[in-house]
Amino acid sequence: MRPTSYFGIAVSARYFEPKAASLVMLALALSWWRGSRTDLAQVSKTLASNPLILSTLAGVLFNLTGLSMPAPLMNTRDILGRAALGLGLICVGKGLVFSLR
Repeated sequence: MRPTSYFGIAVSARYFEPKAASLVMLALALSWWRGSRTDLAQVSKTLASNPLILSTLAGVLFNLTGLSMPAPLMNTRDILGRAALGLGLICVGKGLVFSLR
């Protein structure tokens, strides 16, 4: 997946309704596997090794346990979470190359 894909996901999540943003994300996933033969094992292996999916699953599992995080850790998480999208877009922007051929 190219870094510009993350930019596309962020923009679609911000400016489109949830159904349209979901379609953009699905199109990105399908374009990843276009032109190659895939099977369920390959897709599962790719998803199981994706750090974004693993961290999301960890968060869901932690939420299901009913435990709560200590207040200082919660405050730190909130601060980092508010900065994450902006920092991610800055990183993606740094990787963009504009050139005329």
